[in-house]
Amino acid sequence: MIKTDNGEEPTNRSVKAPNGYWGRGTVDNDYVKGELTVFENRQASDPLRMKFRVRGNTSATGKKKPYKIVLDSPADMLGRSSDYEDTDWILLNFTDLNFVVGQEVARICRMEWQPCYKLVNLIVNGDWKGSYILTESVKQGSARVDVSQDGFIVENDAYWWNTDRLNFKTDRQFEKLRYTIHYPKSEGIGSERIKQIRDFFVDVEKRVYDADPDLEEYVDFQSFASWLLTHDILGNRDAAGSNMFLSKTDMKSSKLKIGPVWDYDMIFKTRRSWSHIHYMDYMYMRTLLKNDSFRSVYCERFAKVSGTLPETVEGFLEELQATSGESIQKSWELNASRWGQEPGDFEQNRKAAVDWIYDQTEWIRDRINSGEF
Repeated sequence: MIKTDNGEEPTNRSVKAPNGYWGRGTVDNDYVKGELTVFENRQASDPLRMKFRVRGNTSATGKKKPYKIVLDSPADMLGRSSDYEDTDWILLNFTDLNFVVGQEVARICRMEWQPCYKLVNLIVNGDWKGSYILTESVKQGSARVDVSQDGFIVENDAYWWNTDRLNFKTDRQFEKLRYTIHYPKSEGIGSERIKQIRDFFVDVEKRVYDADPDLEEYVDFQSFASWLLTHDILGNRDAAGSNMFLSKTDMKSSKLKIGPVWDYDMIFKTRRSWSHIHYMDYMYMRTLLKNDSFRSVYCERFAKVSGTLPETVEGFLEELQATSGESIQKSWELNASRWGQEPGDFEQNRKAAVDWIYDQTEWIRDRINSGEF
């Protein structure tokens, strides 16, 4: 429950990308200050001072908005412990099971860190806004993306043209993308640090595309295999807007990692086929798959997780249905009424997701066993 100081609510305006680039962006999305209270099991948290604004790009073009929350003081809004206290949180639209299934698959595929979340109803100034996912943001920190002060977090970003983050481009990067710097923060980074990070990517890309036999000393094949496998199992059709976060723990000896998996808007789209990121050259995947060592790591990771993955996802969804299915369905129906939409059906969502995971996992296994991978 959010109550703003002056009764005002965040607004935004949607704009088209400049000619030659992709997507729609959000502008004029200023923060609004107020107070936030979390209710769980009829118990209210202490009020938290905060500010929030509309977030997202294409996802912010509809009537129902996603939001970014910035608390005045760190807190763990998911009710765990002080180890997870932070100021930055996200509210995402929740009208199907894509996010929760995607997060479970990414976890099973052994992504190093995936944001935790809770399913919530949102009320702003007494107005019920609908079903949301309250989740951690992608951010530097020991309980999130754990990189040192000497490390970095960047995004291979299709929406670089609509962010205030610093960005750079490399010669081998896809022409419509830029690397935007999430960490270090813009106010604490100088031109030499930007050059250092860019020079690293120039070097890594040369090694990737020139088939350097020592590539695994620079790129963490485990994280790239887990990330790609997650997208392949989920059947993600989005190859460029799929939030390609890359990080390096420090600038000396650590390898380049990818993750977390984040955007699930376009999953369950490529049945019995590879995800589009698998073979489109917006990230390094298409070229990495020509590397025998990387293919071996991918196949080994699949072999380790695939035997129990479908059953684990099925069990996870059955437990979610038993504990929260009725309340989720009611929330979805109220959400649909509030926003003039057709409500999602939890049982149909659950069955479709389980069927997909079993079928897609078996299809990938057949491709690997037949030598067609």
